[in-house]
Amino acid sequence: MSGEVIMAYIQGVLNHADYKTGLLEFIDLSGVTEWQLSHTEVEKVTYFDNVDMTPIKRIAKTGIYAPTDVAFGMARMYQSLAEKYHSHIFISKQLDEALSYLGFSTDDLEKLFT
Repeated sequence: MSGEVIMAYIQGVLNHADYKTGLLEFIDLSGVTEWQLSHTEVEKVTYFDNVDMTPIKRIAKTGIYAPTDVAFGMARMYQSLAEKYHSHIFISKQLDEALSYLGFSTDDLEKLFT
């Protein structure tokens, strides 16, 4: 996972035709096997994700599934930096907890992919 990949993801979400104001965001970090992010890059992503976006394009709540210690630590760094902009971020090592924060269950997730 690199800063470039994250920035491309954010821009893709914002430019998607189905994007709506106040979306719930679920981030699954379970597939990340390599991290190439410096603290500066995390700050850049945080600033772009929370300040450069107009208020109309803000995400309402973010649930992050971070099952490994490294993923959890990176998500906590993002959360810590983003707190002054976006206080509705929940991180869990348990998939069901991250989904529950957003009002969903693992059954809901499975329905999306069947």
